[in-house]
Amino acid sequence: MKYFYHFLFGLVFCLNAQAQRSPSDAEMQRFKAQTNRDTLALKSLLGDNLYYLHSNGLLENKQDFIKSVSCGKIIYDSITIDKHSIQKQGKSTIITGECKVKGQVNGKTFDVKLRYLSIYHKEKRRWKLSAWQSLKI
Repeated sequence: MKYFYHFLFGLVFCLNAQAQRSPSDAEMQRFKAQTNRDTLALKSLLGDNLYYLHSNGLLENKQDFIKSVSCGKIIYDSITIDKHSIQKQGKSTIITGECKVKGQVNGKTFDVKLRYLSIYHKEKRRWKLSAWQSLKI
């Protein structure tokens, strides 16, 4: 039975590693985690020194951002990428793009189009968000 658990753990680890082959995959996983309010996934997708600057000027670190999502201060109903480009630089990647975001912040509904810049850094075979900055178009 213990061999079965080792096999199962190995399979889950491999599937998880394959699901995030690129910074673009990590970005999509993060957007999905935000809309699903999946704080466990966010913890693994965000760097410990995260610098998250929202389009309204709110600046959050990793703990603040996860708390905002988990307690419902910020609710992301949908995040749709219109276009993006990727520039790899060693273990770091810069993604620039445009997206449409719908949700609520402090109970007020928003529906905005954003231009954004996200920076990912590879840590222990996983791409983690180091910085995010967005502005309304």
